[in-house]
Amino acid sequence: MDTTSPFDNFSLENTDLTNIFKGWPPRNSLFQEQLFSRVLVKKLSIKGIETCDHMSLVSENRVWVTEGNNTILTDLATGDVFHRLTDVCVPMELCAKAVHSVNRDGDLFYIDRDLNINKLSKDLGTISTFVRKTSSVWLPRSLYCSVRSGDLFVGLAIITRELHSNGFTYVHKYEGKVNRYDESGQLTQTLHRNFDESYLFSCPVDISENSNGDVVVSDFGKSVVVVTDRWGSHRFTYGGLYYDIYSNEDYTDFDKYFYTFTRYQQGLDLWPWGICTDPMSNILVCDVHNDSVHMLDKDGQLLLHLLTDQSPGISTPRNLIYDFKTQLLWVGSFDGTVSLYEYNQQRLTYPDEIEPMEVIDTKRE
Repeated sequence: MDTTSPFDNFSLENTDLTNIFKGWPPRNSLFQEQLFSRVLVKKLSIKGIETCDHMSLVSENRVWVTEGNNTILTDLATGDVFHRLTDVCVPMELCAKAVHSVNRDGDLFYIDRDLNINKLSKDLGTISTFVRKTSSVWLPRSLYCSVRSGDLFVGLAIITRELHSNGFTYVHKYEGKVNRYDESGQLTQTLHRNFDESYLFSCPVDISENSNGDVVVSDFGKSVVVVTDRWGSHRFTYGGLYYDIYSNEDYTDFDKYFYTFTRYQQGLDLWPWGICTDPMSNILVCDVHNDSVHMLDKDGQLLLHLLTDQSPGISTPRNLIYDFKTQLLWVGSFDGTVSLYEYNQQRLTYPDEIEPMEVIDTKRE
């Protein structure tokens, strides 16, 4: 009997793991399909916008949308543009993403060209500086107005460039933090380091506050989702999919050993971008690598790919908003379209206990 392990002479040193799991089937695919229903309510194109870099919801039909240096408030029902801002920072020039957000009162907060945080009143009549830039090192990359607490979260990062040993290439190194401000503009909390003094974040490009008080951050620099509790302690980091290949006869014993050896490695698949949470405290994040939307539970366990590039209405998802009033998920795509989805979580059961799913009426007035 041969007792040699495939890993006797194997080392991960200098091994590129980036695509090692690409194409492997996701875990519990039957389970996830049975537990959730997803209904495309409608899909819309935004007039005057070719790419949806970021969006912030004002009402059921009105939404702020940014494309490069063009930020407009548009009515999705008529296509009319109600307002246009010319001083919003350009996301990609700043290595930023979530450059504006709407608070519970309907006011718009945004990062301006001078990297201050401005507030535009709901009536569109008054612009004021809410948080003034005070550092030439820490630059804002994202912001989020919490529906839960009313606080403003601002993601900041330092980007340093070091000359590579080849003499030509610059190496970008990131260090990030998240500041919390109350509704008066007072800084009340900074999320920066963990208990072991390691950096919590690298480059926070989108932020949400969960219904349980957790702060949920899409960190594109680390290619992970980082979640802290309300006091700033690290809860978990989610870095991509784990795959179950043991039941697949197409994979060799070496594949299975390799999977076992690397299953807890983070960041193999996920390139996180837009992020939000829903009333069940689930976390939804856009994966720009696979053009999909991952759904995690509040403790960081992957539930399923809620949406993939095969889902109706989906092409290149980049932005997410959950509307707590209409209970619809807004998905903005890189092609300038916005899709609205209704989804329903069934009670958790094992696959052989699944009951017939409720039929959801997709017709709306």
